[in-house]
Amino acid sequence: MSRTIHLFDPPDRFSAGTLGEPGSRTFFLQAVQGPRIVSVILEKSQLSAITERLAYLLRALKKNHISGERVGDESHDTTLSLPILEEFRVGLIALTWLEDRGIISLTLQALTSDGEMGEEISDEEDEDAPDILRVNMSVQMAAAFATRSELLISAGRPPCPFCSLPLDPNGHLCPRENGYRR
Repeated sequence: MSRTIHLFDPPDRFSAGTLGEPGSRTFFLQAVQGPRIVSVILEKSQLSAITERLAYLLRALKKNHISGERVGDESHDTTLSLPILEEFRVGLIALTWLEDRGIISLTLQALTSDGEMGEEISDEEDEDAPDILRVNMSVQMAAAFATRSELLISAGRPPCPFCSLPLDPNGHLCPRENGYRR
């Protein structure tokens, strides 16, 4: 099976969203360009890492007075476009500032065929490598994405006031209250 590289340069819309109830949500990233929709599944921790690194990169760009090129729609919401058909589950992630174009590039590589992460993002010419989703976006679109993603991440289950672990709607065994954790 040959590799597929999904390139959105720039997307009309790039968003993160979830399906399911807090505690058992599935996180998606979705790029939309015209009628073309590509959705990938990732872990909450991966979305959190992308958001943190984007925030760090955006602060560095602002500190250096770089606003980047305006491309695409800067609006961002957590509504996923239908149909939501997963292309792959995200393994490796790369975030790059393309200085010559003044844009941010986010590359998401699928897990390998045996379910492993892989060691590095594979070369474009490698036909047997995992699939890739690459989204090139403006600084403004990246900032909107990061802001909304932070809200999405924090919208999960509320924390226990004693141990700070997420409260389960079916009950919570608090290690601080009981002295141990099962």
